[in-house]
Amino acid sequence: MTLTPRSLLIFVGMLIPAAAAVLVYADFVNHEFLHWDDYPYVVENDQIQSLNLQNLKWAFFEHYFLNWHPLTWLVYMLEYRLWGENTTLFKLVNICFHILNSYLIVLLARKIIDILYPISPGAAKYDDQSRWVAGFFAGTLFAVHPLHVESVVWISELKDVLSGLFYFVALIAYINYRQSGLNTRWRNLLGLAFLCALMSKSMAVTLPAALLVMDIFLFNRLVRTSWLPSLLRLIREKLMYFFISACAAVLTFISQNTEALAATGLLTRLINACESLTLYRGNFFIPLNLSPFYPFSKLSLEPGLHSLIPVMLVAAGVIGLCLVEKRLLKGVVFALVFFLIAILPVIGLIKVGEQAAADRYIYIPMSMFFVAAGCGLYRLLDVFSRRPGIRGSSLAMASILLAAYAWQTVIYVPIWQTDEKLWTYVNHRYPMQVAAAYLNLGNLEYGKGNNEAALRLYETALVIDGNYINALGNRAAVNENLGNHEYAADLYQGLADVNGDSLQALNIAAAGMRRVGRLGLSAKYYHQALHLAPSSSSQLYESALADHLTGENGSAAEKIGILLRLDGDHRQGRILNVALLFNRGAANEAKQQLGVLREEFPGDPQIRQIDLKLQNQAAQ
Repeated sequence: MTLTPRSLLIFVGMLIPAAAAVLVYADFVNHEFLHWDDYPYVVENDQIQSLNLQNLKWAFFEHYFLNWHPLTWLVYMLEYRLWGENTTLFKLVNICFHILNSYLIVLLARKIIDILYPISPGAAKYDDQSRWVAGFFAGTLFAVHPLHVESVVWISELKDVLSGLFYFVALIAYINYRQSGLNTRWRNLLGLAFLCALMSKSMAVTLPAALLVMDIFLFNRLVRTSWLPSLLRLIREKLMYFFISACAAVLTFISQNTEALAATGLLTRLINACESLTLYRGNFFIPLNLSPFYPFSKLSLEPGLHSLIPVMLVAAGVIGLCLVEKRLLKGVVFALVFFLIAILPVIGLIKVGEQAAADRYIYIPMSMFFVAAGCGLYRLLDVFSRRPGIRGSSLAMASILLAAYAWQTVIYVPIWQTDEKLWTYVNHRYPMQVAAAYLNLGNLEYGKGNNEAALRLYETALVIDGNYINALGNRAAVNENLGNHEYAADLYQGLADVNGDSLQALNIAAAGMRRVGRLGLSAKYYHQALHLAPSSSSQLYESALADHLTGENGSAAEKIGILLRLDGDHRQGRILNVALLFNRGAANEAKQQLGVLREEFPGDPQIRQIDLKLQNQAAQ
């Protein structure tokens, strides 16, 4: 087989994104699991540690950790089955998915360049080479850009790179579908990829709207003289996709905690949304001030006329691009509109967590910025096709740009090695602004047994946010650990009294009161929590256990009955039910159920404890 310049270019180009990604993320071999989500997602999550029918059911039908993404859980299960808690291999999987996504960006860039700048019959022989060079530039820039570090090296963000894979496949399938004369095979691939993207991360709900953007800006399917009927026709074509997105959005809303939304004013969220857009855009071009955690600024926390600055900047950017788009780069406005549509679910208008923005949110939305960068390089190479010196200078500048972004990624990746490095960096970046940083550093000290140091850090977190529920609860726990049980009980009671509408606060206070021996107050707070979440399996169990510990066995049995009707496999509920059966004198039924539990969970210490207690009673 003859090796042509074109095939050689493609072969060499294919090596670059993967090699670049491996080089910039090489430090991942020194990383640990982070307590920030990695522990509850993997290390402490029993459901992903076995690949069986029960856990598969859990993945598809439970909202664990405020999320519904069954395909992501399945990948975690497979990873855990293959190599257990090997952090390096977990992160390597994320990097491999990111590399695959980089190649999908190469294909997207090449296809979009061909659409926006059709190949003319008299095109120069190296025009095809310029298109491939631009595509590989876009993919390599995507592979090495520091904005993607959070999504790639954070084990908990497997959902980002996995959802991105299917999202980009869906976009390519849609382009092929339109260009192939509506070939149903591409439509089927689009539908399958869309479902897989949704089951990886609910942010993929934006895909139908993104397809509309492609119809308008790539395929010119919107008739300007009758734009409304034309737009309705385009929406009607994708009605099934919009319906699926709506269902996924409802599932996500049900699973999400809305306490942060209630605590954050609408005006604050609106201003923060515009600030975030400005932040993301700035970090794309000059990623020198990236952070794992971005706090709310004074502009949004203390709104006034000055808060209109980010709104005006966003409006000016959109208007400016619309004015120069036809004269400058056709792909720029397409990329911007795609970004604005895709970022909507996480921009903060609907749901706001502790952070004002997050780099992980832009993995999919900002993908078209990389495509636009490829379009820009192609235009330079095309316009100066007869001037080799300028073409060479353009390629040299592109290489320097890639090297600069790659170096920033190399610098930023080690920050994600450990909890201590990550939160120390956040503190250095935003001193006395991020309560979560002091909380997590306090947790590290508490884990080492440094109670006094932990207490100082919790107190600092409370200086920043006086009603930070986790810091209030942990401060009480440290005092409990130091033997100050009376003071700890007062702190727990204050936490519950002030935050009586918070499920999190009530559970922290109830658990603390149980540990310090205030069983009556513990039961009271668990009952309040159950009132807030009456169908929650964990709340039913804790409330029933609290009743049992205070001698209210009739109430406990009633709640356990409801729990087991909702979730017949709830292990702790079944164990408590055995104890309640013995208390009610139903010894035969209790022994029968205990025998079943013993066979299912032979090493469970609670089952063993009940067994020993019965044996001692029989001996007496």
